[in-house]
Amino acid sequence: MSEILLSGERIAARVAPESGGALVSLRSRRSGKEFLLPSSKLSATVYGMDFARTDRGGFDECFPTVAPAAFKRRGRTTDWPDHGELWSRPWAYRTNGDALHLWIEGEALPYRFEKCLRLTRDGLEIRYTLSHAEIAFPYLWAAHPLLHLVGGERIRLPPEVDRVRVTWATRSSFVEAGSSLPWPTLGVAGADYSRVPVSPDGRAVKAFTPRLRNGWAEVHYPDSGERLRFEFDPAQTGYLGLWFCYGGWPQDGEPQYTLALEPTTTAADAPSDHPVLRPGETHEWGLSLHILP
Repeated sequence: MSEILLSGERIAARVAPESGGALVSLRSRRSGKEFLLPSSKLSATVYGMDFARTDRGGFDECFPTVAPAAFKRRGRTTDWPDHGELWSRPWAYRTNGDALHLWIEGEALPYRFEKCLRLTRDGLEIRYTLSHAEIAFPYLWAAHPLLHLVGGERIRLPPEVDRVRVTWATRSSFVEAGSSLPWPTLGVAGADYSRVPVSPDGRAVKAFTPRLRNGWAEVHYPDSGERLRFEFDPAQTGYLGLWFCYGGWPQDGEPQYTLALEPTTTAADAPSDHPVLRPGETHEWGLSLHILP
């Protein structure tokens, strides 16, 4: 499986076009720290497979859904697979100076999904373009960066976030799905979800912030003294998904110890009526990652 290296003064990144166009490594050149969860089976994917059947790490794209979903139109049903159509198929790509352009065509419906990655002084900028629909369909996009953890990391969200809505949780999390709970203390056990446990404890929780006015989130790393900061335009991607996976998922396989901060267009794991890509339209948005002291 070929990988493309993007190397700058402070950052080294590796991208695997043949495996869902995934960003498979994001490393600080100052400390040597790897920020993404590694995977040993990046190439062993098939369209439509269950994401839980892989040990996949890295950073890929969820589109047009996260959970399996059905799109019904004029008596026809289109089934979107688990975690969407993009992560399990190869992407085309080209390099252009210091930029890497990747693109892929829709499988179940016609569309074109593109992204352009470019190193900045302290991180990585990603620009997305969605176009070439032949019929109108609702979608969601969610960044899906699974982070490598050592324990003790701290999560910072904009001060406006004082509650989150839980959409899924294991019983061991003592959190009820469907609850709107104060951030960062969730559940009857009073666990502080802004702090990563020092070792896996069997919890797994998916939650969403309310619509944001400030588009950023950070993880602070005690081992290297660095922080990974996500920045995005809340007018385009107005929510943040929070995936706390501390040994509680998958429940019938090898559990993961990871965290994901997921800027997204929709505060749900299945597409609703908005946004909708219509024939002739082009939708664009962006995301930047910064490694800061």
